Amino acid sequence: MVCDAQAVEQPCPRVDAKCSTGVGLALSAHCQGASRPHRLGTIMCVCAGRQHPGHHLGCVWCTRDWSHLHTLSGHTECVWSCAFAPDGSTLVTTSVDMSVRVWCTRDWSHLHTLTGHTDLVTSCVFAPDGNTLVTTSYTTARVWCTRDWSHLHTLTGHTDCVRSCAFAPDCSTLVTTSGDNTARVWCTRDWSHLHTLSGHTECVMSCAFAPDGSTLVTTSVDNTVRVWCTRDRSHLHTLTGHTDLVTSCVFAPDGNTLVTTSHNTARVWCTRDWFHLHTCTGHTSFVLSCAFAPNGSTLVTTSDDRTSRVWSDDQL
Repeated sequence: MVCDAQAVEQPCPRVDAKCSTGVGLALSAHCQGASRPHRLGTIMCVCAGRQHPGHHLGCVWCTRDWSHLHTLSGHTECVWSCAFAPDGSTLVTTSVDMSVRVWCTRDWSHLHTLTGHTDLVTSCVFAPDGNTLVTTSYTTARVWCTRDWSHLHTLTGHTDCVRSCAFAPDCSTLVTTSGDNTARVWCTRDWSHLHTLSGHTECVMSCAFAPDGSTLVTTSVDNTVRVWCTRDRSHLHTLTGHTDLVTSCVFAPDGNTLVTTSHNTARVWCTRDWFHLHTCTGHTSFVLSCAFAPNGSTLVTTSDDRTSRVWSDDQL
């Protein structure tokens, strides 16, 4: 089955960031920056990754009516990723300018700038308990305390650019993925290296834990998605079907489906048997990231075609 975003019954199913290509995408379940909550989550932030010269922006949208709320400016080069704190009080953006900026979602004011990375900052993630933030860059990941934004630890071991990171739902482990074709598993108690996941034949682009923490998914430039058991870190399945690099992945909040993105498309998989359910089409260039609304009713995808698309749950 093919899904088309134009059929979604939303006030504005296609959100155009105008000056920007969506690379980072985050949805918040909280209403710090909007007049009232909405079932889709209150705020969507689409970060600009490849934009016209002089535009180093993140765009914030209200999911109640898809209106533009705010534009975040301050980075001196393109903004690459973003993440909301679990309580919705802060938003973090990362950039090619090697910095991480922290924003208050109540009034979208700039709170802090985190420095220390020596190359572009490729991704960011808050721990589920909100106490730590991890940001990734060339061969390293940095761990920050969100109470005072102090630097706690630097994770080393990858031999190429660290592309993404994800916390286990119980906060016990962190996974980082890299251009060295591996994903590394870290213990968050002392930030020691626990295991290296090998099997992909090219750069590992992204990773995501299932909501129950039982499985981990990694995606790669080798066009595949690999599913791992988190109990013994064994390889369970390899999902094929994409015809180009697989850029991102996300589990639905109920854990029943997985979405992976690639050139022009997003593929939806059943996590019970890892069967391919649907292909979402409509973007005209690489789909770079995806995120579910907190209640799972809606999926948002962002693309190199300079748009974000909204998909209803009956199409997934």
